[in-house]
Amino acid sequence: MKVVLDTNVLVSALIKAGKPRELLFKITGGGAELFLSRGILKELLEVADDQRIRRYVDEDDVIAFTRTLGGHRKNS
Repeated sequence: MKVVLDTNVLVSALIKAGKPRELLFKITGGGAELFLSRGILKELLEVADDQRIRRYVDEDDVIAFTRTLGGHRKNS
């Protein structure tokens, strides 16, 4: 199965436990193939830099999260 996640789902998975994070864990655990565009990754980084998001995560969290995504994604 091929899956594309939008920025809202990715940000939710980044900042809190819940369904979006569970879905991402299933995908990165081999349950599906994750497809992300450079545009989605760029938007994720821009949104993650917002102070409203930084209340929940710091720069190290964002870097680790994007590295995890990068290791499990295919270019689209």
